[in-house]
Formats: sequence, structure tokens, C-alpha cells
Amino acid sequence: MPALLPIIPPEKNPRCCRPHPDGQGNPSGASAALTIQALADWRIGSSFRRFSMGTLAACMITASLGMGALAQDLNQLKAGHYVIKEIGCTGGGSAASLTFDGRNLSGHYQVCRTDPISGTRFRSTCIESQGLDRRTIDQINADPDKTVIEQSIVVRSPNEVVVDGVVYGLCSQ
Repeated sequence: MPALLPIIPPEKNPRCCRPHPDGQGNPSGASAALTIQALADWRIGSSFRRFSMGTLAACMITASLGMGALAQDLNQLKAGHYVIKEIGCTGGGSAASLTFDGRNLSGHYQVCRTDPISGTRFRSTCIESQGLDRRTIDQINADPDKTVIEQSIVVRSPNEVVVDGVVYGLCSQ
């Protein structure tokens, strides 16, 4: 069984609460006590600590950039009619369907303007519209009864999109 690491109060820890020679540092030592203390007691060389922390930081940055890139590629989605994958194209769609016009993702009986916020988050501003009375983006902006929602949108492929965790597949263009 591995030995338990001793807990050293921050004021008695020589690696904590001291300023950096260049004037930088963490006077309270709160985060330093949580990160450096555990690694210091492992008796692992400092170069390994720097490597492992650097590798972890690089992986986290790469993962977040990858998700952002997926979300920003909304324009890679094919224009057309999308239905929840579990229902399928023969299920009729209706309330379980979305329409992508090449720029905006709209729900059933709606016309929406879809704007990126950050990462996978998008804001959809929508108004009711159906049949021959299809509205335009200018009408969306001017309508006092518009609905505004924020949602997560991730494009998996040109034929598949995930909206707030629900997978939609392309049925017709």
C-alpha cells in the first residue's frame, strides 16, 4: 500500500507563498499549495513535473480548439431537411425536424438567424413562419415577437449535426 502524503500547512511549505524573484507570484499560495505540494512529495525530478504539466496543458488546449473548430464549421453542413436520427427520414419529421439553409438552422414552422457565440454555443433568433408565408432575415430582426435561444451545435459530418445533445441526420436537400 502506498504511503500517504503528509499535509504541510502553506505557511510551513517552502515552495508555497513566496514571491518569484521577478516580482511575480501567488502571495496567498492557494493554488500553489494544491498543485506543487502533491508533486513535491512524490520526489519526482522538476523536469518531469514541467513535462507532465506542459503535456496536460497542451492536451487541454488542443481539445478545446478541436471542439471550437467543429462548431465553427456550421457552413460545412449540407443545406437541407434534418430529422432526429432515432426517428429517421420515414418518420415524418415535423416537430422533430430542422432545416438548414446553408447559414441558419431553423426549427419546424420557424425561420431563424443563427449566430455563433463561442465554441459550440450558438444563438438562434426565430420567428414563426410556415407555408408560402416564409419570412426573411430582415423580418426576423424587426419582429417584436421573436424568440431567442442559446444552444450547442456540433457538426459531426456534412450530413449529421448534434443540437443540444440530439443527433439529426440529413433526409433531403
